[in-house]
Formats: sequence, C-alpha cells, structure tokens
Amino acid sequence: KVSTIQLTRLSRSEIIHLSREVNILSKMIHPVLLKFIGYSPIDFNLHPFPVLINEMPPRKSLEYHLNLKRKGKLEEEKDDDENEEEETMNLIFIYGIANGMEFLHSHGILHRNLCPENIFLTQDLCPKIGNFGLLTKIHSIKSMTYQSTVGIKGNPSYSSPELIESGTYSETSDVYAFAMIVYELVTLNVPFKDIKNINSLYK
Repeated sequence: KVSTIQLTRLSRSEIIHLSREVNILSKMIHPVLLKFIGYSPIDFNLHPFPVLINEMPPRKSLEYHLNLKRKGKLEEEKDDDENEEEETMNLIFIYGIANGMEFLHSHGILHRNLCPENIFLTQDLCPKIGNFGLLTKIHSIKSMTYQSTVGIKGNPSYSSPELIESGTYSETSDVYAFAMIVYELVTLNVPFKDIKNINSLYK
C-alpha cells in the first residue's frame, strides 16, 4: 500500500509520528489481520512516498468470493448438506471478522473502510482483514484514538448514517459496516445496491 503523502512534505515531528505508527502496525499480530511484512520510506519508483507491505492471501477477497457465488447462484433449492456447508462458511467469515475488529478496537485502532473488498481469504477460505493503511493520531471528544488515512472511499453502502452526515469515525461506524457485511453474506445482496448517490443513501 503506497501512501499519497510525500515523506519530504512532512515535518520532523510528523516523521517521528509516522515511525511510531508503523511500529504500532508492526505489532498488530493477529490470525485474522493481514501480516505486516515491512515498511519503506520510498516507493517502487524511488520516490519519497512511504510504502507498507503486507502478506497477500491466495484466494483474493471476500468481495470476489461473493461475486462468484452471485454469478453461480442456482434457481433450484440446495440440498440440506449444501445449505449447512454454506452456513458454516458464513459463520467462519462472521466470527473471524468480528474477532479481528475486536482486536483492532481493543488497541484503539479504527478500520474506517471495512467492506468485502478489504477482507482477504486464505487458501482455507478464512478471512484476513487488511487495508486499514497508514495511521494518523487524532483527538476525539472521549479520548485519543488512531484512525487510518484512507478516508471515505469505496462503496458508501457500508458507511453508517453518522459517518455520511458528519464524516466522524468511531467504533460504531466499523460495527455498522460489519453488520452490512453480515447482511450481504446471508442474502448475497449488496446493501442499498440501487442507490448510488450518498445523499439519497443517507435519506
């Protein structure tokens, strides 16, 4: 993941802060988080854009997996064994994502962009949460917390109403996104898929 912020534009205190943030990421070791491999102050073209390197599981993303299921969905009813297998797989996804988010939140880290696209799958189809990016320290009313710099991006269907209204991130906005992922897993429907305008979505 390549940062959009040039290292040369950061002050000395910001560089120290960035170093601390990378150190935090390197210690976020959990079976359901993408493994942190390394950090570089320059990108692959030797420009001063910081780069984070993580593992890349072989089975692509949960979004890819769901799209395959949607395309191959049969009209006829599945038998009991197939239904049980699908339900078990969904429970593995749901429990794994919840476990990973609980770990992040317990360390004061918000994902801010939780969606099927940012949940990767191992060879055994176990979830791995990624793309919570470089971190930046911010002050909140309750306490100091860490939030990623990725901003509001991707499909707004997973964004909570308060996030769309004010741009304020919290643990509850991550929980809302998790709920939308559970909805999609169970129904195979993308939440609010026919609504593309953020204002209409909020209403």
